[in-house]
Amino acid sequence: MAAGHTVALFDAACEVLSACGVEINMTRKILLPLIRTSIDNLKTQPPDRALTGTYARADASTAQKHLMFLKEQVRSETVEIYIDLALRSVELALRAGGNGQQLAKIRDLILMAKADPGVLK
Repeated sequence: MAAGHTVALFDAACEVLSACGVEINMTRKILLPLIRTSIDNLKTQPPDRALTGTYARADASTAQKHLMFLKEQVRSETVEIYIDLALRSVELALRAGGNGQQLAKIRDLILMAKADPGVLK
């Protein structure tokens, strides 16, 4: 799962960046350093501590913007991948001691988006 699906996840991330207007050949240059940093973090920290970004910060506003953009701009299969990983990221952030109230708000947004694709519009 970790090795084979990493490539599939990378492809989905490239799709999202492309939907943001980034040329497809630039997506690798943008994403590979981020992935390297995540791998470096995992070398020295457990997953809950290695988590970075929107969910680690419990940034509900940014999470909502991401969900809204994805629902409007990318294939539903890619949105499903994002939603499932977002739920896992909320779990990791909670394990790391993140802001429970904000993370609950994010989880509610994700679950609403999962249940009804039109709810975030």
